[in-house]
Amino acid sequence: MLASGVAALGIAIPAFAQSSADSSENVPATAGLEATGTGSRDEIVVTATRRQEPLQKVPIAIVAASAEDLAKNGIDGTYGLTLLTPSLNIGLQGTANVAFLRGIGNANIAAGQEPSVATYVDGVYRSSPYSSAMFFNNIDRVEILKGPQGTLFGRNATGGLINIITADPKHELGGKASVSYGNYDTLKADSYVTAGVTDSLAGDLAVHFEDQGRGYGVNVFTGNRIRGARNIALRSKWLFEPSDDTQIRASASYSRAKFSTGIDRTLLPGSTGPDGLQAATAGFYDMNGDVDPVGTHREWNADLQIRRQFDNFELVSISSYSKYTARYLAEDNDGTPLPLMTIRTRFAARTATQELQLLSLPDSSVKWIAGAYFLDDDAESTPPGVGIFGALFAPLGGVMNLSKVKTRSISVFGEVTVPLLPKTRLTIGGRYTRDKKTVSGSTDYVDDGLSVVSSILFERTGKSWSEPTWRAILDHDLASNVLVYGSYSRGFKSGTFNTIPLQKEPLNPEKVDAFEIGTKAELFDRRLGVNLSAFSYSYKDIQALINQGAAQILFNAAKSRIKGIDLDGSLRLAKGFDARFGLAYLDAKYSRFPDAPCSYRDASGLTVGYTCDAGGNRLPQAPEVQFNIGASYSRSTSAGIFQLSGLYWHSSRIYWDVGNRLSQAPYGLLNGQLSWKPPISRNFTVTLYGENILGTKYTTQQIPQIGINDQYIAGTPALYGVKLSVEL
Repeated sequence: MLASGVAALGIAIPAFAQSSADSSENVPATAGLEATGTGSRDEIVVTATRRQEPLQKVPIAIVAASAEDLAKNGIDGTYGLTLLTPSLNIGLQGTANVAFLRGIGNANIAAGQEPSVATYVDGVYRSSPYSSAMFFNNIDRVEILKGPQGTLFGRNATGGLINIITADPKHELGGKASVSYGNYDTLKADSYVTAGVTDSLAGDLAVHFEDQGRGYGVNVFTGNRIRGARNIALRSKWLFEPSDDTQIRASASYSRAKFSTGIDRTLLPGSTGPDGLQAATAGFYDMNGDVDPVGTHREWNADLQIRRQFDNFELVSISSYSKYTARYLAEDNDGTPLPLMTIRTRFAARTATQELQLLSLPDSSVKWIAGAYFLDDDAESTPPGVGIFGALFAPLGGVMNLSKVKTRSISVFGEVTVPLLPKTRLTIGGRYTRDKKTVSGSTDYVDDGLSVVSSILFERTGKSWSEPTWRAILDHDLASNVLVYGSYSRGFKSGTFNTIPLQKEPLNPEKVDAFEIGTKAELFDRRLGVNLSAFSYSYKDIQALINQGAAQILFNAAKSRIKGIDLDGSLRLAKGFDARFGLAYLDAKYSRFPDAPCSYRDASGLTVGYTCDAGGNRLPQAPEVQFNIGASYSRSTSAGIFQLSGLYWHSSRIYWDVGNRLSQAPYGLLNGQLSWKPPISRNFTVTLYGENILGTKYTTQQIPQIGINDQYIAGTPALYGVKLSVEL
């Protein structure tokens, strides 16, 4: 049925597309956005194939947005990309991004755990969930690639890819700055400046600052506000062009955050604490614990990209180094005012990568790329590691899980696209990856002063995995503005080890076999763009997560089947009046899971674990239907330029556990803003903004803690404020 639907659309579209055949053949494929006429939509150029190509000509399911699109929809960081992309769900645990795409993801954020949905910034892989969160300031565009990425990108990702491209510095002096103030005493400031130093050298500097002085909720026991945040991020990029055929880009960034969002757990209604009593709270965003949650994060990144064009090919080298430290200074794990279980953690990592690419020239009839990739990642949980302290360990003070995870990966890859007929192309690509992980550490029992009383040493162990991955794509131009395609790809996510607590038995790699057909069309003189795809996955050895008290344990689930339809598009209704829309239908269920770790809540309100058959259950964070619809309208008057924009996103029920016991009911979120440019200065803008305008109460995570209780993390309440902006 899915196949016939896509085929029918592909057959019907050419009739509508013929009238626009001449309007877009000569559109330049330049980076970023280029206006193609007052009546036509703007063209987006993406780098999903590691080269610049128009979005509508790439036979891959992609959602892309420019910096302007992100800003007018109130999306200022990776967390907000959920609203932009149906089937993408991103939750925050502290500063760690937990992303699921088309039902595939990984909620484990322990040391050395890599996400199933990879994040890249300017071609550089962010290996940890802690380093994949990012504030958008000097962004050029964001691309979300759906489906397994096992060929062209450095780390294999079974779910998909978030590709963030920052703006290149310009030789002309330019920049922008903004300051905003909103409810909860939230002050934000952003600035960006770029200029040329010499004829061949240009640089820029971007700064982001945020201080939420008043938290969303209250810790009923201490009386203090919670869910506040204070963040600062700096990024500088330099572009050196010593000749017409050589480009050197160097960038460095630093960020620091102090927060409680994502670690401020509250008991679900009906659940009880270990003391057998329910912890009453005053409101949805409140908690009732013996400590106020607080965490910190520091991160440094540096990368160097060298691009050199020769007579018959192009050579690209991408080098990077990064490190981060994430600490949870206090997290109440039992959900009560009693000092029973408090978690304090410290994660740290350093990552170095090197990638080499050889590419065909842009005007080559046969397009090809070949390369090699190396990753060296050292992650650890250092004292207190994952420390669990409190009265439940009396007469001891608690226990500390310390671990070190080393990951070494090397791979070679290649892909070629050849024209079979004047309007038909075949793409074949593959990658061979060899990963090795080693783990070591200890479990230390400590007294109240954190002095070690006894220790269990975990001897160093390791395992290697080698795996080929591939993809094949056949695409055809039904008309000049209508593309149809079919593809098959294999995705692979490396095996791993449990570190909370340490376990010697490794987990098998995840594997995904993905079949997809789709069409991309631009209709009515390119006023309407419609991208439709249907897909079917066979998903094996899923690295699923279960919470046992404070422990986070991964295990290999049996297998699942995932089928679905993705639709996204944009429409230019008139000059200055644009709309976008998206829809995702997902049938994501375990096809076989006989010994699944499930849970129930007993009569006293405690969470009890048991083994069940989860076959036929939906995958966690894989709602059946999600959609969004948004519009932006601008009008120039004698009083200035006014722009009104809004974006509405809706999700059906979301399950949080393999047993489908805990769930978030269907809900919707609405963002909007109204901006004004006065006639005396078109470089100055005043904006009234609102996020979650409807004040919807929703959860970003629900955690069944076997042996303790059920808890949730609340999403953000209604936010609103005013922003002043100026451009040079």
